[in-house]
Amino acid sequence: MGKRGLKSKNEELTKLVKNIYKILMSRGMKGCYVYCRDQELMNYLCSRANSK
Repeated sequence: MGKRGLKSKNEELTKLVKNIYKILMSRGMKGCYVYCRDQELMNYLCSRANSK
């Protein structure tokens, strides 16, 4: 049921969404581009990408 089945379980929904994005961002064969309209999110993603 995806997100509908997890509406009342915020922790599990957050874990599912993070896993989905992790999979999508790690499967790119020639790279992955992410466009952020939110400056705070962009700063967070940049800090995480540069930490590895």
